[in-house]
Amino acid sequence: AAAPQAAGAAGAPRAYYVQFPERLIWGQFEPGQPHEPLDGLFVRPWPEGGYFVLAVFGLRPDREGFTVVDLDGHREERGSREDGSPRFAPVLPGGEAAGLHSVVSPEELIELAARTVPLAAAARDRGRAGPHQPIEIG
Repeated sequence: AAAPQAAGAAGAPRAYYVQFPERLIWGQFEPGQPHEPLDGLFVRPWPEGGYFVLAVFGLRPDREGFTVVDLDGHREERGSREDGSPRFAPVLPGGEAAGLHSVVSPEELIELAARTVPLAAAARDRGRAGPHQPIEIG
């Protein structure tokens, strides 16, 4: 979906975890290593507009661990990747046909987190979000 116009922290929970549909979004952390599915993001919006993000990748029953990526920062103004392709465009072979998405940079993880803030705020306003309660985003 297109980026929301305003994704400030107003009305959003102080911190939350958003879980994505299984195997929808993928990331690769080292060249030659397998891509891993994104389970979800811990998001801590900053009052001044930035974000702290902790992404959990590779969480699955056949694996004893998972990959965690932590970052913080602000959204970028650019609306596409450096190579001109759209944000979140799949890089896995057959990914487009399968309806998959990829994150290829820290900036894309920040953008993904920013896009969840208005959804978390709306769910909270509807009284559907509280401690340890899921927020549906899709």
